[in-house]
Amino acid sequence: MWAHGAILTDGSGHYLMSALPAGAHLWFHVWKDGYVQQCAARSVTIQGDMTMDLTLVSKVNLTASTTQSAPSGLRWVSGTIVEIRPTGKQPVAGVFVDFEPLEDFPAAVTYSDAAGRFALCGLPQDDTVTVGAGLGNRVTYAKVPPGQTTGIEITLP
Repeated sequence: MWAHGAILTDGSGHYLMSALPAGAHLWFHVWKDGYVQQCAARSVTIQGDMTMDLTLVSKVNLTASTTQSAPSGLRWVSGTIVEIRPTGKQPVAGVFVDFEPLEDFPAAVTYSDAAGRFALCGLPQDDTVTVGAGLGNRVTYAKVPPGQTTGIEITLP
């Protein structure tokens, strides 16, 4: 794994990464206070100069809906975060949910809504992927098999 480190954008949101070795395989993660990268950017292998646009979503505009279609080879995944209470399973709001193609590297991030629902996009269609969920010191991970897009239930410890 090769890490370039943090890069800041200019006033127009543009960024430049230089001296990347040819053949390096990269995932990108961008962030700004009050925003998240709900859709993972497709991973790339460096083979010379390239341009990549990355999108942030305001936390107030997050959606648990998967009504948009995913680009070829990628998918949306959606589900619910729950916890076990004496009365049974209950949805949990405000849980940090992420797609981690590498351990502890969030390539897509969202938060569960008031009904415990979440949605992430840009996840590889044909791979088993890891989705993490955390609230305070309660953290857990779920493996999502190739092709599954809905019905993911993650139970917080």
